[in-house]
Amino acid sequence: MTLSRGSETMGERTFSVELIEREPADAYDQARIVISAPTSLKDTQLLSWSSAKGDDQQWLVTPRTQRAQRIADRGRQAAFVSSTFSYEDILKWQVDDYDYVRSGQGPCPAGSCVIVDATPRNRFSSYSRLKAFYDDQYRLSKVEYFEDGRDRPRKTLVHSGYVRQGATWQPSRSVMTDHATETTTDIVWSHYQLNVAIDERVMSPSSASR
Repeated sequence: MTLSRGSETMGERTFSVELIEREPADAYDQARIVISAPTSLKDTQLLSWSSAKGDDQQWLVTPRTQRAQRIADRGRQAAFVSSTFSYEDILKWQVDDYDYVRSGQGPCPAGSCVIVDATPRNRFSSYSRLKAFYDDQYRLSKVEYFEDGRDRPRKTLVHSGYVRQGATWQPSRSVMTDHATETTTDIVWSHYQLNVAIDERVMSPSSASR
């Protein structure tokens, strides 16, 4: 993860992501992000639980406190480790968390995409609308994030370099741009592993606390 403002690099982060997906709609998908570099952020963890019923939960564990601090619904607009990704952006997209309207076809980084407007059902969302662009393989090419009263997107996320991983397509690169602050976060993804056993205890905020 590289953080930039214009052509100036402001910092870099190295991290791993573990994800457990569950079939029942009322069960939580669970994710854990662990920062390994730089040294000042090493061992910082973000735990995210999301479900179709909308009762999403997140906890941050920092090396200084070694305690799981619950992130309030209203606090999810804050930046994660100074990047242009907010805590809300990191939550796994749940289909039932939005209302959808297909708004047409248009240009996108992948060429021409189907455009879908997604309105968050969560009243605490910092966004009034998301505009999602899907390529001809139904892969997410771009997302534009809109706030109330704004005709132009506050942020834009672009996924590229899709590679088939098992039965799924996964991006090799994700770039989030905050147009208001003119900052960018560039993530290069690698070392995908599927169907790997994960100790579910690492997803527990009580286990993460020391």
